[in-house]
Amino acid sequence: MVGIAPYIAIKMATFDALKTRYLPNKDVPHFDVMNLAFGAIAGVASMTLTYPLDLVKRRMQLRGVNKHAHNYNSMFDCFQKIMRYEGPSSLFRGLTPCVLKMVPATAILFSVNERLKKMLSHDNLD
Repeated sequence: MVGIAPYIAIKMATFDALKTRYLPNKDVPHFDVMNLAFGAIAGVASMTLTYPLDLVKRRMQLRGVNKHAHNYNSMFDCFQKIMRYEGPSSLFRGLTPCVLKMVPATAILFSVNERLKKMLSHDNLD
């Protein structure tokens, strides 16, 4: 919950802010392309900002599997040990594959959602 709530909040807020600022009218040309781009940007922003929380979660889940792993008492202890023994940049190790996986998914999710909302709002007016 500590990782997913901020991830979703940042993703939704970023998309909504971009859409409100650059796409106030649903009848603009390139509606779908713009929504894809906004979804991709929202995906990158949310994944980048919350990735350290995801890393800590995975480290704690895998601590029993790797015999060389540190023993962590809490999320904060895990975070401190990563910073102390591996350095701040290690909090983002593995971010690129996650971004490459999540960006297309987020872009498609928002684009399809906006297209459906546009189609349904036109059907209700006719």
